[in-house]
Amino acid sequence: NAKSECDYVIVLYHGGKEQSLYPSPRLRKLCRAMISFGADAVLCQHSHCIGCYEEYKGGHILYGQGNFHFTGRMTHPHWQNGLIVHLDINDKVSISFDPVVVRGLGIDLAKGEEYDSIMKAFEEQSKNLHNGVWLEKWDEFCHSTEERYLGNISRAFSDKAEEADNELFCGRMHCEAHKDVIDWLCKHYWEQREEI
Repeated sequence: NAKSECDYVIVLYHGGKEQSLYPSPRLRKLCRAMISFGADAVLCQHSHCIGCYEEYKGGHILYGQGNFHFTGRMTHPHWQNGLIVHLDINDKVSISFDPVVVRGLGIDLAKGEEYDSIMKAFEEQSKNLHNGVWLEKWDEFCHSTEERYLGNISRAFSDKAEEADNELFCGRMHCEAHKDVIDWLCKHYWEQREEI
């Protein structure tokens, strides 16, 4: 237990599905377990979008810090936003956030309407963690990826599969974020078959 050797434990976790505003059920369970085992804060930094936040057993979990300076894919609606995380460490750890916006080759602190818009969405997403909506949103997200993922899988198993198809499939099976989606797709597919 790292907590027995440290005053505070802050986990920077490279996890979470790209472009998903919500954690997978597996990721949420994992992050909560880290808090239960003594982490004061868990910050997930893989989704390339601002996700949501919750306090759990006195600890802090941020599911998606967003981008700071990451060129490319600038057409994705959440790609240009990120959060600066402030951890105030005194007797306990407290947390606050400042939204930033990627502009050209730099970043700016969000201000005015831009600040309000980013923080309102972040707060709404965070509220959805507690009212069950996050699971519906996770399902919607996974469903939106179905065609792309099933296409990758079918190409990898076809007679015409190229090495790149196999590498892509193997990479997706070894990456937790992709595996979460593939697990959802398999479960969803079998549930549909059982209904027939």
